[in-house]
Amino acid sequence: MSNENDKPAARVAPAANVTLLGARTREITLEYPAEWEGKTYDKVTVRRMTPVEVGEFVAAAAAGSDLPMAMLDIPEELFRALDNDDQEQIEEAIFDFLPRRLQTVLLLDQGSGVDTSPPSQASSEAASSSTSA
Repeated sequence: MSNENDKPAARVAPAANVTLLGARTREITLEYPAEWEGKTYDKVTVRRMTPVEVGEFVAAAAAGSDLPMAMLDIPEELFRALDNDDQEQIEEAIFDFLPRRLQTVLLLDQGSGVDTSPPSQASSEAASSSTSA
């Protein structure tokens, strides 16, 4: 005889008609606009991630993969090519919109000396140090 309590909990799909309120996006004006594939970008919008996107972000970080850029309204290739000062402004907004538990983990990692900088920043720093040597 099977017991209802023995069944795994069913996943509840998010309600399609729910609108989350509050400041969930931030627009960053680029100090150094860029053109990519014939379109000029002078602003970037950063938004909070959905729970599914947070899971993908955590999985990518744990695997040491490039972090997904779902929070941005621009292509990943464009973000990686932006001026470092513009990237820094965007990364600050990304950090502000991360769930608190991820912010805490990132801050703890920074205190331990673990490199938690996004891949774009790490590769930019590596490139500048190799060209200045």
